[in-house]
Amino acid sequence: MSQPAWANGVDPTKVSAARMYDAALDGSHNFEVDRAAVAAIAAVTPYYVPTIQENRNVLQRMVRYLRSQGVTQFLDIGAGLPTRGQVHEIADNAKVVYVDNDPEVIAHAEALMAGTDRVRIVEGDAREPDDILAHRDVSEFLDRTSPIALLLIGVLHFIPDDEVYKPVDRFKAALGPGNLIAITHGTTDGFDPAWNAAVEHRYESARNRPHMRSYEAIEPFFAGCDMIPPGLVNVMHWRPDSDVGAHPPEHIGLYGGIGRIQPGRR
Repeated sequence: MSQPAWANGVDPTKVSAARMYDAALDGSHNFEVDRAAVAAIAAVTPYYVPTIQENRNVLQRMVRYLRSQGVTQFLDIGAGLPTRGQVHEIADNAKVVYVDNDPEVIAHAEALMAGTDRVRIVEGDAREPDDILAHRDVSEFLDRTSPIALLLIGVLHFIPDDEVYKPVDRFKAALGPGNLIAITHGTTDGFDPAWNAAVEHRYESARNRPHMRSYEAIEPFFAGCDMIPPGLVNVMHWRPDSDVGAHPPEHIGLYGGIGRIQPGRR
């Protein structure tokens, strides 16, 4: 059976964190190896799939909020596959730059976004902010005189401790006051260690492996920012669409928030 056009050059035998994410969202851009990995984690950790679903839900709420505040430019770092419910669909008429460090994801994304003039696809690593910001599809496409929202949604927990904090500070310094940064980050706070170990085991063969953090370790990403209410919270509490969420907050291992970069604060 031939592979779809988006899968040309992709190894269907190797697990991909991006395709696992797509599989957990019932997307169509994944392979059996990715679906099997998701199923194996879900069998041990019943809230793995709901957490991914709620990460997408809070992304959509954050983008809608930012768009309602007049933001028309989004720089999405570690974007993964721009499939259903992604930023370019939610942020009506806004410019979106998707950045990812996985060449396979870039190939997928370019095929999916072909012919879309409001979207740019850039291969880049979140640990190299200067390279990303200097890329012509960022520097020439985005207008630095208008607000830009930097999205770091579910990506920082794939970067080790010794590499993650300085790049975030660099992004904030380069974008400057008035721009915004939105982050969601996985946590092990309150979860069974056996569940955490199961997740780590299933990502061992993936290109990117998770590094979950506590609330106290996530707060410094927003240094120098004024937090948009309700601040850094469990994503189920970040401006929910209703009082009753689909999943109890204690079952969703994600914190999230939006900060506005302030002048002269570090």
